[in-house]
Amino acid sequence: MRSLLLLAAVAFQAALASPMGAPLLPETRAALLCGNYSINPDQSLFIKSKRFAQDYPKNHDCSYTFHCTDYAASLLLNCTRFELQGGDCTKDFMHVYDENSVDDRYCGTDGPQNVVTGDNFLGVRFKTNGDSVRKSGFFCKVRCYHVDDKTTTTTTAAPTTSTTTQTPPTTITTTPAPVPTPSNAYSGCRCGVVQRSSRIVGGAETEVGEYPWQVGLYTTRLQTPYCGGSLVNNLYVVTAADCVDDGAEFQIILGEHDYTKVSRVYVRTPDQVSIHPGYNAQTKDNNIAVVRLSSPINLNADIPVKPVCLPEPSADFSGRTAVATGWGLMAEGGLESPVLREVELTVLSEADCPAGSSATLCAGEPEGGKGTCNGDFGGPLLVDVGGQYVLAGVTSHGTGCARAGQPGVYTDVSSVLDWMLPIIESDGKSCGDNSATTTTSTAATTSATEAATSTAAATSTAAAASTTTTEQATTTTTTVATTAPATSNPTLQCSCGIPLNPLRAAGTDHINNNPWTVAILSKSSGQQVCSGAVINTYNVLTAKDCATGAVADLQVKANAQDLTSEVTRIVNRDVASVSSSGDLAILKLTTPLSLTNWEGIKPACMPAYNPDFTNTPAVQSGYGRLSAGAADSAQLKKVDGAFIWCSGLASNRVCFQPFQEQGFCGADKGGPIVAERDGRQYLAGIALKDNGCTTSSGMLFQEAARVASYYQWVMDSSQDGRFCGL
Repeated sequence: MRSLLLLAAVAFQAALASPMGAPLLPETRAALLCGNYSINPDQSLFIKSKRFAQDYPKNHDCSYTFHCTDYAASLLLNCTRFELQGGDCTKDFMHVYDENSVDDRYCGTDGPQNVVTGDNFLGVRFKTNGDSVRKSGFFCKVRCYHVDDKTTTTTTAAPTTSTTTQTPPTTITTTPAPVPTPSNAYSGCRCGVVQRSSRIVGGAETEVGEYPWQVGLYTTRLQTPYCGGSLVNNLYVVTAADCVDDGAEFQIILGEHDYTKVSRVYVRTPDQVSIHPGYNAQTKDNNIAVVRLSSPINLNADIPVKPVCLPEPSADFSGRTAVATGWGLMAEGGLESPVLREVELTVLSEADCPAGSSATLCAGEPEGGKGTCNGDFGGPLLVDVGGQYVLAGVTSHGTGCARAGQPGVYTDVSSVLDWMLPIIESDGKSCGDNSATTTTSTAATTSATEAATSTAAATSTAAAASTTTTEQATTTTTTVATTAPATSNPTLQCSCGIPLNPLRAAGTDHINNNPWTVAILSKSSGQQVCSGAVINTYNVLTAKDCATGAVADLQVKANAQDLTSEVTRIVNRDVASVSSSGDLAILKLTTPLSLTNWEGIKPACMPAYNPDFTNTPAVQSGYGRLSAGAADSAQLKKVDGAFIWCSGLASNRVCFQPFQEQGFCGADKGGPIVAERDGRQYLAGIALKDNGCTTSSGMLFQEAARVASYYQWVMDSSQDGRFCGL
């Protein structure tokens, strides 16, 4: 399974082309534009005031946010040059803050020095008023540095209580574990505790953060999980051996729920991979591995990441109801789920398990219909023991998915503890309260007690149809809100400005060669309105004139080669809101576009530093007319041309000279014009008007909006979406 995913991944990984969203930037002394940025440990970035060393502007408001990619890290701010208007810091000021204890204003000549955040977030806002007093501004350095097991000042240890409960000997009892020493345990967390409101488990999307030990394994090129895993302490993750045995690079994502949306996630790389010595790739015996993280997770911190409990060596879960979780296929041969899903399964006795190995256990239902599938491998099989979930098994393999008489096969964690524990306890720190232990003599009473819960479970496959339908067409509504601006904006493992699979033989007028191009239609009339350009998962850029009608009537069609037929699968999205500036508008979508699942949906790179594309070859693409007198074609077309110098235009407009007989025509308005730099296509312009559609009448140029002039507005207005980061 993984080899197929790796073959489908992008065949290259270029250097980051421009700071889009919250990029991971190489260390440089070049100052950043206002916006959101992520920094790796031991990396530094620099910020400076506009027109630094000269008088900064009036009525200026610029904000930066920085996140370390490692939670166990802090940010350090130092300003080597600082001169603002003095006084009480209410006129011109710099506001520095974090999410914990830092909240200060600076003005005059006393700038921030050695300001250390209490967490991995730093915010900086520079604001000026409208009076005539101006100074030379600031130049500052922001550095992310790692602090092992950093604990925030707001974290407190959870109180410990002891309750003795008498239980019949035929049922499960819980006993407290010995209190660990402070050197190898956190005092403020418990393993195996779900974050769940009052609802029944099974066969559906999980709640956000419900299973805080769930991790996803991602390739370094695609930001979709190919396997799952479970956090077992602050440094180690347990997964399946066949998820990590080929030596390919991968990342571990913690705290994820829906990988198509903005979320606060925690990223680690593998520092060491230990595969069980008895692992057999053919039979899948001992299909389990332990991965050491590149840096620890602070289990005392108030973050949605906590470990699962481990079982006792003698634990027998036969007859128990278990929960399996993952992002795998929702039906055999179906689609992967973008959201974490769960399903309840019955753990079978060893005699009923066809796997025939003492190191495995089976779970499923005789009639089928419920089970794990491709993409779920490596993920947890969980059993609730006294209110704490225990890692009973690791999803290993199966015959098909959820077939009748073919239960899923899981590696029995209790049978490999003698190999696992010395590894994870050598330098890993666990939760102080790991009291979930099991003593099971019979399963009959347990099965009867849990029957009511298991009957309420819906199957994982039952939801596949509705999810598939959602991908084809979203419900028309004006009340759906888009994702709120994110506190962290992780980039996706995809590349801007590079088609994933160019169809050179078919010519460049194909959506796979112009994946940033979308069509904009009126839902009430079904007619094309304009074209547009993908910015990120939630935002599309177009001309302002394209968004003058009712917002609820607008629809975006992506991955479309022909709007009237499914030559390529069309992905429909409704529009939730519109914002505009000058000649341009941003359409905010009600549900996100996937930038990793479709060859025909990718963004062009944003031109961050006002590059001059004069005399640069360019390509405009859209769904307009093929000639001046024709109707809109409904087919994607491209126009080759170049940006030329011309007089009489505003500085935020640019001249595009088409080489072909016809240029912009009809619904081509709002479409992207891209120009190549360093092997990538940059969104240099947005088509504004057709000027008669043709060059045959001596037309000199066609007008376009210069995207670089709107760069800061575009970035500030689209931070609720995820950008490509490669």
